[in-house]
Amino acid sequence: MKENERKKYQMKKRMGTRKLVKYMDRREHKAAKRIWKGHCTTYRAKKKSLKDTTNNFVRENTPDSLPVSPAPPVSPENVLAVARRQAKLKRERIIREKGRKIYHYKKKMEKYKKRLQRLEKANSKNNADTPNTKLQTMCDTPEHRKEVVKKAHFGEVLNEQLKENYANLKTLKE
Repeated sequence: MKENERKKYQMKKRMGTRKLVKYMDRREHKAAKRIWKGHCTTYRAKKKSLKDTTNNFVRENTPDSLPVSPAPPVSPENVLAVARRQAKLKRERIIREKGRKIYHYKKKMEKYKKRLQRLEKANSKNNADTPNTKLQTMCDTPEHRKEVVKKAHFGEVLNEQLKENYANLKTLKE
């Protein structure tokens, strides 16, 4: 059937009654699409009605299902054993999951601990300032400069006096 249709299509194409899409102009293509849409809707409607009729036929002609025989009686001992086994499996699964979480969080803790150590090490290097850099940071604003200069002079004078007093000492006990 399909072979015959293919031959008819090829024949019509050769004769020129059947036109390919790439040779159609816009208006012809629009009209052809309208026709194709109509054919598709009728095809789908026929297919759906055929499916519905077969489903109805099958539904009407199948006998009712036989009543299901009751399950063999289950002893309470078996039920308890199954419940215990399931509880044990559930406990083991929970323990495994918690172990995995603990491992994961320990790894994270180690990572952040190392990161903190590196930051502290980097900051400790920066904190080892020289007296000159300390003075520079303290002298950032003009108001503080006067105080810093006063304190620096006072410190120098105090240092000189201590050196003089130490040089003048006669014994270590003084």
